[in-house]
Amino acid sequence: MALKYIYDNHLDDADWFLKADDDTYVIMENLRYFLHQYSPDIPIYFGCKFNRYIRQGYMSGGAGYVMSKRALEKFATEAYDNSRRCKYMTIAEDQQLGICMENIGVIAGDSRDENGLERFIPLPPDYVLPVSNTEWYTKWVYHEPEKNVSCCSPLAISFHYISPDDFYVLEYLLYTLKAFGVVDNRKSLPPKQNISHIYAAAIPDALPLITPPTVGSNG
Repeated sequence: MALKYIYDNHLDDADWFLKADDDTYVIMENLRYFLHQYSPDIPIYFGCKFNRYIRQGYMSGGAGYVMSKRALEKFATEAYDNSRRCKYMTIAEDQQLGICMENIGVIAGDSRDENGLERFIPLPPDYVLPVSNTEWYTKWVYHEPEKNVSCCSPLAISFHYISPDDFYVLEYLLYTLKAFGVVDNRKSLPPKQNISHIYAAAIPDALPLITPPTVGSNG
């Protein structure tokens, strides 16, 4: 209902639409940097992709997910109130949305950085750094983390399960604290991605879902 409301009332207000829990901390500058390379006309959404239940994976609700304007349009016009393509199957909002998105051909995109590190993190920083101390995260994340490599991208976008006080801590560490002599050498935005690169990254070794599967098929 929230997505349908946004479609009806705010579709032309933005190119991308972000859903996040009230205990999710989002670094908006890094989100904007990441999205620059993608056209909002491509039906795609990003987040921390899980590998359960759905062939192309689905995005963790807790880490937050961001969908393109075209993805929102397709959801509102092709999935919302369409029991064939968006059949109610679970009480888990993020999993249910993933089912609907796959059935209408919205791509579950790959949001990792160039080193394969995750940008959307469904846990607090101290749960995944220096190494993950939860069993389920490394089992559920779509792309298996590389061994002996820190979990999170230097351009991480979100963390989940953040306490109210820790919002202020993160705000201070990111926007107030300065380390003398430390300079970010990143001077340019990432290059634009074309649709073939997006499909290849989103679903390795699998054919893309160009059209929704036929209801009742065995495929």
